[in-house]
Amino acid sequence: MLLSPDRRWLVYGAISDQIPEDVRLQPHYWPPKDDAAFPALRLLDTHTGADTVLADLACAPAWGSTGRIAYVKGAAPRRGDRSSFPGQIVVRDGLRGSERAWTSRPEEYGELVWAQDRLLATRKQPLDGGGWAWDLVVLDGPGQIRLLAHHAGLVAISPDGTKALISHLEGVMDPAVPSHQWAAKLQLVRLVDGRPMAELDLIGSGVAYLYSGTWSGDLVVAPGKSRYGSVHAAGLLALLDVRTAKPTLQEVFAFTWPSRRAGHGTIMYGGVAQPRLLDAAAARFGGWYGVGGGFWYLECEPAAQRCIRSDPTPHNPGRIPAETLFPDNRSRPLLSLTSRSHSLPPTGAPTSDGLVLLGLAIVCAGLALRRSQRGAATAERCCVESSTHD
Repeated sequence: MLLSPDRRWLVYGAISDQIPEDVRLQPHYWPPKDDAAFPALRLLDTHTGADTVLADLACAPAWGSTGRIAYVKGAAPRRGDRSSFPGQIVVRDGLRGSERAWTSRPEEYGELVWAQDRLLATRKQPLDGGGWAWDLVVLDGPGQIRLLAHHAGLVAISPDGTKALISHLEGVMDPAVPSHQWAAKLQLVRLVDGRPMAELDLIGSGVAYLYSGTWSGDLVVAPGKSRYGSVHAAGLLALLDVRTAKPTLQEVFAFTWPSRRAGHGTIMYGGVAQPRLLDAAAARFGGWYGVGGGFWYLECEPAAQRCIRSDPTPHNPGRIPAETLFPDNRSRPLLSLTSRSHSLPPTGAPTSDGLVLLGLAIVCAGLALRRSQRGAATAERCCVESSTHD
């Protein structure tokens, strides 16, 4: 879900049950009964409510401040392997612009992010002996792609687009490496040449890695994973100060989520997504969390050590009580650098900006549900997502 710079247009991903004609003519086409899923990007006009297709067989949109839109454009997922979605990165000069490929061949890409005129992308790479990892690459223009870091993920881009805070993921997703041996560290790099400017070792902090955060002023807020337990351990939110020569962890909110047992008996957890600083002083930040198919809007106040959540949405009847999300239980303390438990009061009143985003999310959820019940059930990661995402 992505808002345009002027906040009028919203791009969201959906599973299309309408197979484009040009796909039908390709040799690898197979009929819908084989549980194929076809991702699409849709465009919602928040002024008129008009909902149209922006691009078929596309995912991972990124909207630049100048109005350019980038996304991964690919062929249909391979039969029997819907988790694989090789494609090319294409860029359009606005909604009416034509697609122009910035890469020369299909590869498996994850998240795309603009840094002024540059694009950053995660690219999936297989590991010897099994497993896979992500490389972070920079695209300076059409056909101009270079490696920024091996086994790394993007945490945040500086407001001026010249620097990136990245999370090195050495060992992550390698089945031979247990989680306590992950080489977790943050690195601040210059985008023009990839030169490292500062590092922060996360070993000993309780944080395994961070990803997909927001940089505002001298502060970064980012979700992440704990070093304790498996890759499905409880999620967390970290607040970092990047004004000094070395990034520092200011606060870590680690949440205990309701768990549910998967078919093989493993405990799975929800997580926080798309965190945003809500004021210049970083007194409040917001984000989304979801578990069991539902989602809520969440706001936290680091100084007060508390969070509030929105009312359940129409597509989420609130089966999980608020008190089970952040239990204030001294016998089972939540992970925190300050060793203070974080509890969630009864349902609170989010800010107006949060309510706007919540309303847009509800609209998109309703539109997506109408596309195809069958398609949604068989999506299973049509577009490749970074290993660091929930």
